[in-house]
Amino acid sequence: MKFRLQTITSLFLFLLAGPVLAQSITVTPSPVSAAKGTTATVTLGYVADDDTTNFDFIMAYDETVVDETAIVVDCSAAAGLGLTVLSCVVNTSTNEVRGIGTNIPPSLLASGDFATIDFPVLADAPSGDSVQALSASFSASGVSSPFDTTWTLTVLKADQTISGLAADPASGTIGGSSSLTATASSGLPVTFGSSTPAVCSVTGSTVSYLATGTCTVTADQAGDADYNPAPQVTLGIAVGKADQVISSFEANPASGNVGGSSTLSATATSGLPVTFGSNTPAVCTVAASTVSYVAAGTCTGTADQAGDDNYNPASQVTLNIGVAKSDQTLSGFAADPASGLVDGSSTLSATASSGLPVSFGSNTPAVCTVAASTVSYVAAGTCTVTADQAGD
Repeated sequence: MKFRLQTITSLFLFLLAGPVLAQSITVTPSPVSAAKGTTATVTLGYVADDDTTNFDFIMAYDETVVDETAIVVDCSAAAGLGLTVLSCVVNTSTNEVRGIGTNIPPSLLASGDFATIDFPVLADAPSGDSVQALSASFSASGVSSPFDTTWTLTVLKADQTISGLAADPASGTIGGSSSLTATASSGLPVTFGSSTPAVCSVTGSTVSYLATGTCTVTADQAGDADYNPAPQVTLGIAVGKADQVISSFEANPASGNVGGSSTLSATATSGLPVTFGSNTPAVCTVAASTVSYVAAGTCTGTADQAGDDNYNPASQVTLNIGVAKSDQTLSGFAADPASGLVDGSSTLSATASSGLPVSFGSNTPAVCTVAASTVSYVAAGTCTVTADQAGD
């Protein structure tokens, strides 16, 4: 601890002439403790000797520790000792409290408390012990006897509190953040933290929201050489689900033909997986991320994200995809038997890649005629038959 000493003596001086005196002045309590910015109150007491009739005292103080302009001295209790008058004053030029007691006519003094003194401790007083001198002079049977001792004022660290802990904005959503503020009565900087790290984290004065629930932030001030640590203050912040949106919804390839397909893709700002569907099942169907085209027209695909414990459902996004008719080809065109005689016939067959039915005809009606899938031979020569599929 830090010690300040104007005068330290522990001498008890007694004059050789006359009787040995046992009187003294006490300071209660000593040491007396007080925090910065508060008041230390001491009581002065007198321990009498058999023939003491008058006394005076000088009590030193440290002007860097106490506010000497606000020292309050009350010596009204001196009458209980038998003193007619005890004048008590504060001498700021010498940094002393002085008291002179008289007894008219002189009579023996009794023991007891005779004064209280309030010492206001400066807010910026140094912490530690301030040791000061106390001296007195007693009169007994015409003999003056000095008395010297010390008293101690221990300056304690001041308490401090934290107020005004707030978040701006006062609530939040996943992925968002707020700015924290608080003030310590000491004026020292406040540090912030999180007691719910699964819900929120704190860096500097910024709280970031990680999950839904109640985010509990803390405010602390650790104190210094002049201030004790402040009691921790907490603040509960409601953290709700975050909104999310779906973007970059597209098909690859961007359009298609009947019987074809495309791969769908989209991204949710939450990072959660997107699900796809079809609003036009007669034109297209969707399985996982593949859209299959079943008819010509406009295929309307959908993208959704249902949300979870931390995110609200996303607004549905749609994508229109043009679906055109598919080309088709004919294959396997044959006659059975492959040749014939006049008045004979063959059966025609062919397959369309679309699976639609094929129709047959004759380009040489003088040689052959066709009914449905039967070609009939009416004259010798080359019979040219046709296979067609008209589409749909």
